[in-house]
Amino acid sequence: MKEKILIIDDEVNICTSLVLALKTKYEVMIVDNASDGLFCFQADHFSVCLMDLNVDSRNEMELIKEIKEIDDKVIIIL
Repeated sequence: MKEKILIIDDEVNICTSLVLALKTKYEVMIVDNASDGLFCFQADHFSVCLMDLNVDSRNEMELIKEIKEIDDKVIIIL
């Protein structure tokens, strides 16, 4: 079973490039906003989260805190 990576980013070109680079070794899911990202973490397990610094109008540190409350072992890369 492949490790899962969640990408939280609203830039389609960046997401497409990341999926192309990662899809052979990882199961990759993309969401374009913070709310959907949190929903994904509540519904599933991800090993890594790649996150844009400017996700919606939400403070990225608040989002990181909320994700870590759901899964404190996830690796978050900004």
